[in-house]
Amino acid sequence: MGGGKLTAAPEARTGGQRRPRRFAPERVLRCGGREARQKGAGMRSVGTAYGLWALCIVGVAGVHRFYLGKWLTGLLWLVTWGLLGIGLVYDLIVLPQMVERFNSHAARW
Repeated sequence: MGGGKLTAAPEARTGGQRRPRRFAPERVLRCGGREARQKGAGMRSVGTAYGLWALCIVGVAGVHRFYLGKWLTGLLWLVTWGLLGIGLVYDLIVLPQMVERFNSHAARW
């Protein structure tokens, strides 16, 4: 006779009506024919990207490109200090579009 607690069914606790489930914004992945839900999987933030971009002030350039999946140019920015600062100024202007492009690719993946 199990020693566990018995609880009422969800219908009994809510007055006989079942409440609809509410999900936070999430991404649905297809894995071998099955769907797996992952909350915010793979999405990047513009604020975080700008924060990582600001590391160039202390001499570490290109970290924001690693964050956005651009490994080759991230390494190039790291070694050349963002193409002697020109690439850093360019990234400062187009960073929101870079994040949007990454997120749109992540959502389709």
